[in-house]
Amino acid sequence: MPRARAKTREINQLTHTDSAKMPRGTTEFEWPTWLAIFLVHLAWLLLLRNYQALRPALAAPLLVLTLTWHSSICHEILHGHPTRIGWFNDLFAQLPLALLVPYTTFKQSHLKHHRNDHITLPDIDPESFFTDPAKWREKSPTGRALAWANMTLVGRMAFGPAIALGKLLGRIGRSLRHRNWTAIAGYFLHFTLAGAIIVLADRWFHIPPWQYLGIAYLSHSLLLLRSYFEHRPRAATAERTVIMESCLFWQILFLNNNFHAVHHANPKMPWYRLKREYHRNRERYLAGNGHFAYRGYRDWLKHLFKPVAAPPHPFPPK
Repeated sequence: MPRARAKTREINQLTHTDSAKMPRGTTEFEWPTWLAIFLVHLAWLLLLRNYQALRPALAAPLLVLTLTWHSSICHEILHGHPTRIGWFNDLFAQLPLALLVPYTTFKQSHLKHHRNDHITLPDIDPESFFTDPAKWREKSPTGRALAWANMTLVGRMAFGPAIALGKLLGRIGRSLRHRNWTAIAGYFLHFTLAGAIIVLADRWFHIPPWQYLGIAYLSHSLLLLRSYFEHRPRAATAERTVIMESCLFWQILFLNNNFHAVHHANPKMPWYRLKREYHRNRERYLAGNGHFAYRGYRDWLKHLFKPVAAPPHPFPPK
């Protein structure tokens, strides 16, 4: 444990670098984020308008990438960008282009996930893919098989969105039982806007609902590629979060969230500074996270059908 605490202190010291001290200047105009917000909505509208002309074989993959990029931008917005006014920022993320994830729910759960000392802990970290060993022993054979499949890359991308949707329906059910009217109002707004998008795509641009739903599902699958093994269970908090040195395409699509350990050390830093922050302090970040790093997402192909880890968490909370 002394070594774990030392590693945690080491990575935490990185938040005191010059670039981390000024993640959001009081007079800074975050034009790269504004540009991304403008471009993603423009691309979405243009692809809807020209969907039939481009043919679904070309337009659908481009729309998958656009919805994935939009989800990355929503992640940036919930961390307090591009302005210092939270409710104003949220306005640009409320339209659920990718349908499956209510922004308000995502914001609440993701900010809870940023308790770094809770990362990967089942039933505490809302983004953990691990299971409490006590609950694992109670799982049915089917439940265990699904959990093992979810630890493979193919299984995560194939079943992950459906699992996430199942969890969302469970949260909605709990909100209804407990009469949590604030949460219910948020869900109502989300599904009203999602329904409007499906109707718009169908009536105005002749995109069948099943096609748009399939595109949304695939965009969520692509996001799960990024998060597949971005956190691992370790005693040292700082060693739990990955660094993925991917190519420029993935960096733009995921808004540099592939440098995930840097993001967790500097959660308020704008996306366009993360890459420079990492390369200026590369050796310190790698030493701090126990060299938990990959050269690119192709390194995860070895886990296409092979689980990256066992589903039961090795050291859950008492």
